[in-house]
Amino acid sequence: MNLDAFVQWVAGLPPAVFLRNSSIGYLLVNAAHIAALGILVGSITALDLRLLWSRGTVPLREFGPYLSNLAAVALGFAVITGLLLFSVKADEYVRNWAFLVKVVVVGLGIVNAVWLHAGPHWRRALREPQIPRALRMHAAASLLFWLSAIVAGRWIGFL
Repeated sequence: MNLDAFVQWVAGLPPAVFLRNSSIGYLLVNAAHIAALGILVGSITALDLRLLWSRGTVPLREFGPYLSNLAAVALGFAVITGLLLFSVKADEYVRNWAFLVKVVVVGLGIVNAVWLHAGPHWRRALREPQIPRALRMHAAASLLFWLSAIVAGRWIGFL
């Protein structure tokens, strides 16, 4: 299946047709996407800043898992609502370089998060007060990726 056929298929899916024809559906999905992004980036930022400045007053083990789980749930909602929004104007988005940058940066953010949580440094940081340097590097990369995703996402509408 080539790109044009894929775009036509996505545009013909029932959710895409509903959102294009609904007077309020797109608005609500867009609002849900923004809310999910706020929760996602807010929880990630709080966690990343704590990892970068390891002398926090609250031990990481007390809120790190909560913020990670909150970010994961918010990411799920952001991806679902993002796919719904994409389906409405798929032909425009696949040709919008800011959208393509956003997709790549979000992918990098997800890979970074999975790598961080799968490695031994996360578990060690939950047990010990010292934050490993590798974990701080993941946190810095995470902030860069997710803030870049926000900028790219906002830029989509200007191209």
